[in-house]
Amino acid sequence: MTLAQVNDKDGKAIAKVKVGDTKEIALNRLSQGHGLLVDKHGLGLTDADRITGDDAPYTFTPVSQEAQQDAPSSKRPRRVAYSVGVVVKGAINSNGARGNVYKFLQRHAAFFSTDEGLNIKYEGMDLHVKAYFLDMKDACEFQNAVNEWEIHKELAHLDGVDLVPATPQEVDLPRNLERILLQHYRPKDFESPCQTIAYLHSYHLLDPLTEPAENDSALIKYQSIDKMPLGVVQYKCHLHDKAKNKRLQNNENNMVAASWYFHQLLDGVHTDDKIPLVVLTFVSASEARLADKDNRYQVKISVEFFDQKYRETYQAPVGARLMDGVWQTSVFVKDKNIFKTCVDWKEQDTRNKWKQHKEWLSGNYD
Repeated sequence: MTLAQVNDKDGKAIAKVKVGDTKEIALNRLSQGHGLLVDKHGLGLTDADRITGDDAPYTFTPVSQEAQQDAPSSKRPRRVAYSVGVVVKGAINSNGARGNVYKFLQRHAAFFSTDEGLNIKYEGMDLHVKAYFLDMKDACEFQNAVNEWEIHKELAHLDGVDLVPATPQEVDLPRNLERILLQHYRPKDFESPCQTIAYLHSYHLLDPLTEPAENDSALIKYQSIDKMPLGVVQYKCHLHDKAKNKRLQNNENNMVAASWYFHQLLDGVHTDDKIPLVVLTFVSASEARLADKDNRYQVKISVEFFDQKYRETYQAPVGARLMDGVWQTSVFVKDKNIFKTCVDWKEQDTRNKWKQHKEWLSGNYD
């Protein structure tokens, strides 16, 4: 049992009352008769206000019941929070959905009541979230962040987002609030690949789902862009933005296979400004298909890094060559024309971002 100290008007301790009791119960325990109970901030308690450890010590001033009723109001202003409920429909099928909810909750200063426990859980296929915010702006910004998934729901394998209610609900401030932090996140193998907090920081559900490639797939066998130790997962790295070109979303001529680290570099996933740190360039392609390569075309591509430190971390595949600071390697694709179109799009998009970033660094921008 936690107690809070009560002093008289001269600051002398006269009693202790139980944290969690209302003012009315606390005065009964004091056996001091009618009076005012004021917290350390100088705010008077109403009969329904509760004693808290954070607001102690309290000051008791005895007054008659009539005088108390006639006294100018010094009541504590009503303390409120804003309750938000969100349902992410079909979230169990979308890798990283639950982890990203924790990211948004921490970013927008969300709280939970320790009396209620964390309310971030699956009910069937849907993820149900309830949280409290001390500021209406924080509550609305959290809603906005999650609701943006509605735009990408098909690509991210979601069925949609419900805000329950649509406007954050003003409620009496719950007891025992605690911040929701990423430390509360516990990954689950069946619904999230984000096995560490660092991994979760780099995972963006707003970018459509990044899928691992099957270990024995043709994509890994013929279109791997870096060398991976046996047993380490490689991912499908799209070249042309699959959110902008759904037609190419499942076309392997729009992909290379790569480590998660290389994928991050290729898409700028782990940079604040989303600046890619590597660019691929289409160099040449064979005239004919190669029978010993599953009747695929050989395509030579260059791998150029934004900075030397990233080039030094590159795990080049067998046969790759380094020339003038740029790696050159080969992949084997079914349709060299589609592959060239996608590589060219990715290269142009990346070089534009590099140009803008360098102009920004040099101050040559409007």
